[in-house]
Amino acid sequence: MEDHFFNKLEKIKAFVFDVDGVFTSGELLMLNDGSMLRTFNIKDGFAVKHALQQHYHLSVISGSGSDGVFKRLRKLGVNHIYFYEEDKTEAFHHFLHQHATEAQEVLFMGDDVPDAPVMKQAGIAACPNDAVQEIVDQADYQCKKGGGNGCVREVIEMILKVQGNWVRI
Repeated sequence: MEDHFFNKLEKIKAFVFDVDGVFTSGELLMLNDGSMLRTFNIKDGFAVKHALQQHYHLSVISGSGSDGVFKRLRKLGVNHIYFYEEDKTEAFHHFLHQHATEAQEVLFMGDDVPDAPVMKQAGIAACPNDAVQEIVDQADYQCKKGGGNGCVREVIEMILKVQGNWVRI
């Protein structure tokens, strides 16, 4: 791992994630009643809970939202949930202010063009393996895993291992 990137990993105190295309594959299952279903990866959930137990701050900023997604995130312990955000930078700055955290102490993961402005501000910009090319080009780190397939776990585990805070068996 490159020294400069390793130094950035050591400074991370918080994680901010998009939902669709990051926590989920980005696919929606439409039901006859018009409701939509998304699937989440259980391994991502474990990593989120562990990061919160280790006193990292964690937030989700999404251009969409749903009751089901809200309930899943709350069940994992995520308290800072921003839905229907057209300008994600405003929510990002609110999160930073709430936790007296500097942007360089945050890893942000997004997968599509609306995430680009926050990626430019975060200490580490990450993306799933299947992010759009514009986002891949801006990312400091492109995951081996795709959206909804463990990319959240991948970045949390990487940082917590570097900082000595990952699970000890």
